Amino acid sequence: MDAQNPSTRPRGTTTWFALYGFLLVTLAFAVYVFGVGLAPLRWAFLNPPGFRRFNELLIWYSGMPLVAGSLLIAWDLFRTVVRLRAQNPFATTPWPTVR
Repeated sequence: MDAQNPSTRPRGTTTWFALYGFLLVTLAFAVYVFGVGLAPLRWAFLNPPGFRRFNELLIWYSGMPLVAGSLLIAWDLFRTVVRLRAQNPFATTPWPTVR
């Protein structure tokens, strides 16, 4: 196996979808915590309608990257499990018979 030739290198098992999914889930969690943290500040300003609407939308739409990230993680997990199951040499070998 030649390490310099990319066609002979083994294919990487990096789970890119899961990595980006985790990034999206982390971003969603950070936006949600930031939105929840804005609520006391909103109350300090006597709950103005524009600020309240912004705060509600921030918390509400923080769920979009959460769902997208969860779907990416699930997709990559499903794809990886199928690939690993196909590579498993023990899946098709029968049990040894003991007499």
